[in-house]
Amino acid sequence: MSKGWHLNPVRWVVNRLFAKTLSESGPALTFARLCTSRHLEDLQLLAFVMLLTMLGALWVWVAGLAGTASGPLAGAFLAAAIATINWCYQSGSRRIGAVDLFACEISVICRVALVVDFARKSVARAAPPVDPAATIAHHEFSSEEHYTPVYDGALTDLVPLDVNVVTHVTEFYTYRKTMMDQLRTVADGGAAAAVRETLIQMIYMQFLMYESGRLAIAQLVEFNPNRAEAMINILCSELALFAFLLVHFEGDYRGDRLSLRCAGYKDIVAKLYHEVGGATSDSWQRAQATAPELKARYDKMCADLGLVSDLAATPATAGPA
Repeated sequence: MSKGWHLNPVRWVVNRLFAKTLSESGPALTFARLCTSRHLEDLQLLAFVMLLTMLGALWVWVAGLAGTASGPLAGAFLAAAIATINWCYQSGSRRIGAVDLFACEISVICRVALVVDFARKSVARAAPPVDPAATIAHHEFSSEEHYTPVYDGALTDLVPLDVNVVTHVTEFYTYRKTMMDQLRTVADGGAAAAVRETLIQMIYMQFLMYESGRLAIAQLVEFNPNRAEAMINILCSELALFAFLLVHFEGDYRGDRLSLRCAGYKDIVAKLYHEVGGATSDSWQRAQATAPELKARYDKMCADLGLVSDLAATPATAGPA
């Protein structure tokens, strides 16, 4: 939510003017996003300082000081302030565009993976005994295709964003590339034991890809219903892989590291599930339609790991199927 008025006055005011729009139907005006987005705090502060400069320069003119020595200086300050505010608007629009593009590409990749049920199919293929001839063939994917045009062509647009955003976005694409490389290795075939080991490594990279994507989406997407929908889509795949990996790597340092996430999933899933279920705006319908699947997969993960699921029934009517 917005910071105190004394830290970011413009954001504080606009957040209150567009509070309902920002939380329910999404900001309809570019102006609202430029003034409220947490990705533009530096530009918002600069624009606010320039706005004060403009008001000071205008006061000089209104006070009748234009004919004095202060007149030309006030005019110069006014022109510089207007130019700077225009630059902030243009730079902010480009940065918001980059944020939207990366958020869209990450969420679409993860949504496609959920639609084709890639996570659970990967787990099923890794279950022993593994038949190398029946795992993954070359015709099932094309590593030459470019499924990440935004990352490939707009990498420099990541630079102005927060370090955490840059980290999670970069991790997502790095894990995805590693996963695709391992898929290619699996498609090349080989001994059953070697193929299964590569499949498990691919599943681990796939899990890390989803996790990084979820963390990136949590910061990139600022409209609550869209963020919730994308996170539910990701968690549906992520939880299926997590249960498999935790069981497979039990007693291994990787299993110890994975087990640290158990408490986090409990908090994340419960908070997200009840936030979506308690919403009443039409903008939440898509998230609500997928929420029961999130509960089912979370319950299965808990059952597979011997944990107790504390998710109650959906607290609000889900959206249309």
